[in-house]
Amino acid sequence: MSAVRILEELPVFTPLGIRFWDPVQNDQIRAGLHVTAWPARPSGRPPEVAVAFRTASDVYAFHALPGLRALQYGLPDPITLASPPPTRRFVVHVEDTLGRFLSAAFAVALPLPHRGVFPRDALASPPEPGSRGFLLYSAATRSNASWLAGVTGELVTPSGTAAGHSLVRVHLPDGGSVSGLANGDGIFAVPFPYPPLPHLLGDGSPPASPPATRRQAALQAGEWEIALEVRYEPGRLEPLPGTSLPDYLSVISQAPADVLPVRPEDGGLPQPIWVGTLRYGQTVIARTDGMTQLLVAPVSTSP
Repeated sequence: MSAVRILEELPVFTPLGIRFWDPVQNDQIRAGLHVTAWPARPSGRPPEVAVAFRTASDVYAFHALPGLRALQYGLPDPITLASPPPTRRFVVHVEDTLGRFLSAAFAVALPLPHRGVFPRDALASPPEPGSRGFLLYSAATRSNASWLAGVTGELVTPSGTAAGHSLVRVHLPDGGSVSGLANGDGIFAVPFPYPPLPHLLGDGSPPASPPATRRQAALQAGEWEIALEVRYEPGRLEPLPGTSLPDYLSVISQAPADVLPVRPEDGGLPQPIWVGTLRYGQTVIARTDGMTQLLVAPVSTSP
């Protein structure tokens, strides 16, 4: 059997790799995503769409992006010879085929100014602790484990319009907070671990963990007050060519909006937060009194 000689190697540069992150599990999303990209140029023609592949480290990467062939294969081209090289803008769209996460779209300029995966820092406002990738937020269709609590609701404006693509922030009694997004119809779900129960520790010192039966009983009897903040600024949402989704960065950059726990016709006034009670085993539904939805108004249009 003759030996195989390698006569030539052709290195291929991967211009974009993305690590997606689940803020609920605080872990990388490793499978089930369909990630595509296309040039961000307005055109009447259908976009040239590239599909990402999943690497051995579960990063979603692109080899064949339209217009970047010279960069990928190290061929002489103005984009590879210039220093610094000019950038080209692409739209990236991610969809979860398993229904766990909301779809997202964002723009990215390539080549990146740094080596490694995109983004260098977690994309969230404010940043989620421990995140090491692009955050995808839970869809209302996600099935959650029994150890997770949750807040859900449907956001609408006083005129009846869905407050789609709002950013929702849930403030917990231990001082922590968690985020979620509403879909285009204003429906959101924010799962999170149950907050700690201080009385499990007795006098506040750090004794050994209480027995499982005592811990379970305390959880079942526990109540927590939570506060919900909504960021909704529809004028800030930036459209992207080739998708109906707004740019992710414009979504997480929205300004705080007012919420109305009580309807205006019943004397309700705009408030910065909605306050509710979390009980073990029960999902909190955020809504305005007498309604199935929660009224939300951008600060500039609050009644």
